[in-house]
Amino acid sequence: MVVACLSRQGSGDGSVGPPQDSTDEHLLRQWSVAFDALVERAGPSRSPQDLQRAIILEMQYKCVKILLSVGLPPTETAFDDFEALFESFISLATSVIHASSSGEISERTGHFSFETGLVPSLYFTATRCRDPWVRRQAFSLLSSRPRQECVWNSEMMFKIAERIILVEEGRDDIGQVTRSEVILVTSRLSVLNATIDAEKRKVLVECLQWKCGPDEEMRLLNERIEY
Repeated sequence: MVVACLSRQGSGDGSVGPPQDSTDEHLLRQWSVAFDALVERAGPSRSPQDLQRAIILEMQYKCVKILLSVGLPPTETAFDDFEALFESFISLATSVIHASSSGEISERTGHFSFETGLVPSLYFTATRCRDPWVRRQAFSLLSSRPRQECVWNSEMMFKIAERIILVEEGRDDIGQVTRSEVILVTSRLSVLNATIDAEKRKVLVECLQWKCGPDEEMRLLNERIEY
């Protein structure tokens, strides 16, 4: 469910979609209650690995909660209301990275897992949160070391996030953004699709961006990125 929601984050026309089926929200609440009960029952006897898994699940839950709240397809400015949740991802991800890298071979060679871990949540934060401090912290964690989590490659997502930040904040004005409201809706990107060539380590990212003008049309941007 989490990966499915993250993969549908692109906006088809920039308009606010209808409220999501209440069944989705009900199921998410049920999952949260069951998860909290499971964590409480485990208590302090949880292993470090179980604690890391619980943190990752909490981050993924919060991502889905944000997406259901803004609606699908979302308007990009709707994400500005969730900066506190985005900021919580930073401390959660930092604790997992520090715990998992301590003394392991993976600190030198990178991290590989068949399970989805931190990469989707960090990428989501770096591209959807426009608070400059929070998104750069997520950006930094995403690039801290190579991570391959199922289909999620941290180096590729890092490069996509980097390009999005450059386009949204202005290629000549990096560091000039002081708060999310400075990034106008006409500057923000919605990622529609990514065509990946893993062998050549290239990705074609299709994005939508509002055009300036009274008709408020959208324009399609194709960004070719190497990673």
